[in-house]
Amino acid sequence: MGRNLGWRFDRDQGRDLLTEKPRVREFAILVDVMWSDIIPKASRHVQRSALSCALLVVCVIFSTGASAQRSISWRTDESVHGGVRLRTARFNQSTTSGSEFYVASINLCASGIAMAVTAPRTSPIRTSGWADPGGIFLAINGDFYERIGGSWYVYGDAYGNGLRWPAGHSGLGIGSWHWASQNYGWIAVGPGWVNFTHTEYIKQNRAAFIAAGYTLDQGWQPTTVAPTPPTDTYNLISGFSELVIEGRVYTCPDPMGSCFPDRADMSSRVPRTAIGISRDRRTLSFVVVDGRGRRSSAGVNGQELAWLMGQLETWEALNLDGGGSSTMWMRGRGIINSPSDGSERSVLDHVGIFAATDGTAPANCCGDEICNGRDDDCDGVVDNGVTNACGSCGPTPAETCNGLDDNCDGVVDEGGVCDVLDASAPPMDAGASADAGASTDASAPTDASASTDASASTDASASTDASARDGRVPVDISSGGCSCRVTRRSPKLQPPISLFILLALLWRRRTRPAT
Repeated sequence: MGRNLGWRFDRDQGRDLLTEKPRVREFAILVDVMWSDIIPKASRHVQRSALSCALLVVCVIFSTGASAQRSISWRTDESVHGGVRLRTARFNQSTTSGSEFYVASINLCASGIAMAVTAPRTSPIRTSGWADPGGIFLAINGDFYERIGGSWYVYGDAYGNGLRWPAGHSGLGIGSWHWASQNYGWIAVGPGWVNFTHTEYIKQNRAAFIAAGYTLDQGWQPTTVAPTPPTDTYNLISGFSELVIEGRVYTCPDPMGSCFPDRADMSSRVPRTAIGISRDRRTLSFVVVDGRGRRSSAGVNGQELAWLMGQLETWEALNLDGGGSSTMWMRGRGIINSPSDGSERSVLDHVGIFAATDGTAPANCCGDEICNGRDDDCDGVVDNGVTNACGSCGPTPAETCNGLDDNCDGVVDEGGVCDVLDASAPPMDAGASADAGASTDASAPTDASASTDASASTDASASTDASARDGRVPVDISSGGCSCRVTRRSPKLQPPISLFILLALLWRRRTRPAT
């Protein structure tokens, strides 16, 4: 009967529609056994009853299996400004009715776009109260904060409008006695760049994360806990836990337990806020999730929020302050989400974007890498892929005869660069090579010491050297520390001057009159 239906499962492979569900695989094997071995041997009545039961179990398992799969139901998607996209959606979860969330995707390379963070302040303020008078177009709440010893502190480092928050109001001044001391990571921007640094937990467990398959080779000072940001930092927002780590979603075996050791509250489903950047550093993402029953929204735990940020293709993402603080505000619309307090909560710092319409250049756009000593594409490497073979800017240097590897190809003085002609030497006919007898006139009387000067008239080694037969002799020269072999043309052998003087004296003696 089962074979007639064409429905047979592979027991070895355990094939099913939802491969992540072991219950479905087990049921598939059970059905295969029933259809092949048990049902064909039973009566027709038993076969019908077994088929009815099997179909009921299938419906139950597949309905619960489908609900166990995370999914997103997108509802609205609109361009609210040049370079700013706003979407609303529902996150479908396994054991709840779901959660409403809101995503702002910002193109940091669009005209007029710039990231903004609250400048140093000493007391909390609502997100709208910060953004509206400041000319901000869209904003969300920022870092965790607390009142300690009569002063308000954000948990991490912070920059706003080029000003760094003082230690008396930031994580720089929270002592090691505090559970959140130096836990933070951050996302920061400056003129033409976007960067991040990992949280303390990631850095202190770097070896374990790398062994687990995570890549930790980017970001600002990836091995230093709470490093000082770049000197030209203009805006910086901190947060933790880390949700997406260099392209990989943070996962753990027990999402409802101590999944995020650096924050105990990541296991509960509550309203949450997150920030992320894309791999090319050109897209900034703001995410706010409603919870605590607002708009029939259950909220999300840390693992679910990390999954959401992964679905948005963020390369690096951080968890920001949540609960009643979770807020998204936009100019002309006000509060977009439904804060769990029933209204906006005042918070200490915020992050948003400017969206000018006057055609100004984007302030924090990572461009294409050029050879200029800067990290133009914001990938953490300076001048990557644009330097010459020697690692410097400009064309590769030409090889010269100097005993060095000028063009950085691993070979010294290659290509015959030391095999050059000395153009200053006069040319010579091949037949002009002289022997010892060519330097004197045999008929003329000579002074023995003058006529047999071997160094002047003949050089046996020069006249008989095989390399001189074509008129070219290899000569060793040294110049500027370079010892090379160059070829020179052999000069014509000239009679010594002393011979001319001797001949002149003899001629004068012969022509002198006798006395």
